[in-house]
Amino acid sequence: MKYVLGRVTYLIVVVFLVSVAVSGLLFLMPGNPATVILGLSATPQQVHMLDQQLGLHGSFFAQYWRWVTQALQGNLGVSFQTQEPVVRAIGQGFPVSFELVVLAFVISLAVSVPVAIYCARRVGGAIDSVATFVSSALLSFPVYIAGIVLLWLLTVKFRLLPSGNWVSFTTSPIRNIRVAILPAVSISLLPMGSFFRILRTDMIATLQQDFILSARAKGLAPSYVLWRHALRPSLFTLMTTAGVFLGSLIGGSFIVEQIFQVPGMGYTMIQAITTKDIRVIQGITLVTALGYVVVNLVVDLLYPVVDPRVRRR
Repeated sequence: MKYVLGRVTYLIVVVFLVSVAVSGLLFLMPGNPATVILGLSATPQQVHMLDQQLGLHGSFFAQYWRWVTQALQGNLGVSFQTQEPVVRAIGQGFPVSFELVVLAFVISLAVSVPVAIYCARRVGGAIDSVATFVSSALLSFPVYIAGIVLLWLLTVKFRLLPSGNWVSFTTSPIRNIRVAILPAVSISLLPMGSFFRILRTDMIATLQQDFILSARAKGLAPSYVLWRHALRPSLFTLMTTAGVFLGSLIGGSFIVEQIFQVPGMGYTMIQAITTKDIRVIQGITLVTALGYVVVNLVVDLLYPVVDPRVRRR
């Protein structure tokens, strides 16, 4: 119980710091934010009206208190460009981005974990050498380059998968998967290479431990020893890395959404940056940071489940 309370307290502190940082984004802009949005040709009256509309008047503490109290009530302001609530814009884009992130995460684990376990049993083999080389290539391959290459190869060249024209899962599950699979694969390549290398290294070290040798000496099946005894203690580093990557995938999906014209939070964020829509930028940044923090909290809470010794400590 103390462990859970400690992690939740840490979460609250991080959320507070994130809210301060998000609110302080305005003060990093050169000059008055309203002037930056409207341009140098704006009159003082126009600047004053926009200051009042967006709540940009007053000191930093006054603006922060005004913004955070509204945020706690579910009000993240109104978009300057579309005049719609920021919460509604995030609500429309979040399910799309969430689907892409989850799908990319599942793909990366589904490929990397079995291959890493196989290579850990046969170190130095042909498959191990090829997989290690491919993982190194994936780690050095930028997400946006992967997206462009896959888009050209599978959509333009061979016309195997569609691009654009997003269809929600509730409307047509098959069409939704066909549209989502290409951007999801683009996002999954980098964590796929990292997951493989981490789990392979940890599995090789675990398979050399005394308790593994003892289990083999008892005549247990190699597959049972591998999945039951060796995999579980090898998951700690992978869990930590997976938590970090799962949070970063939210931000990594932003560029891919723009490439594939997927109407998620990333696409909305880039449009807001282009039009200097401050409240939308703040709202999406806050939600993204909160998602990152929550994911890492869940990973911390899973440690005692994987190894009860963490809970006892």
